[in-house]
Amino acid sequence: MVQPYVAAVDREGETGLVFVGGEFSHAIHKASMIRPGVGPQDSLIDNQVVVAATATTTQRALGEQAVAAAQDAFGPTAYARVDMVQLEEGRPALLELELLDPVLFLTTDPSAPGRFARVLAARVRAGHA
Repeated sequence: MVQPYVAAVDREGETGLVFVGGEFSHAIHKASMIRPGVGPQDSLIDNQVVVAATATTTQRALGEQAVAAAQDAFGPTAYARVDMVQLEEGRPALLELELLDPVLFLTTDPSAPGRFARVLAARVRAGHA
């Protein structure tokens, strides 16, 4: 993966929107992993701070557009995480579209694990496991 540096990630962190079965499930906010005063860690992931978030209308639209593009290219997805950052001019920009091995942060929304289980069960019943 090649990703340009976006200063807003350091200042504000990023927002992740989780989709299950092509439908929006929940949103999270990830604080910047490199923060002043945190000090050295064995792994950068040790600095990760994730909390539940509420997606804005424009974030949802970007997330839906990204997932739709992936589904047009590859077919239905069981899950996806769309990571984005707020740009200076106030619009969200796509950082990553995770389709293969995303962390879905299911513990940030109490009903998310059930939604995910229902989608997976339906895919197994339909022979798309």
